[in-house]
Amino acid sequence: MAKGPAFGAAKYRNNPKMIAKYLNDALATDDSVFATRAIGNLARAHGLGAIAEQADVDRAGLYRSLRGDMDPAFGTVLKVLKVLKVLTALGIQLVATPAAGL
Repeated sequence: MAKGPAFGAAKYRNNPKMIAKYLNDALATDDSVFATRAIGNLARAHGLGAIAEQADVDRAGLYRSLRGDMDPAFGTVLKVLKVLKVLTALGIQLVATPAAGL
């Protein structure tokens, strides 16, 4: 798994630009476990209970899904929707762009 600098939660609270950069950097690793952990870090930085409530998902299930200690199995629609709800609650929209040269 990719290693990055220690996560400093305070600088990501209420800072969508920093959140977006952190997520883009995590997604660029192509490591689904690392990307999931990054989303979990952000959710915990904002208060996992509040994020779960705002995203209308179970807090315990959200915590398990975002621990980042196993493959998140993004193949299931439920988990994808749960992660997207968390990102929406963080004020972030996941955007796909074409790869360079395509």
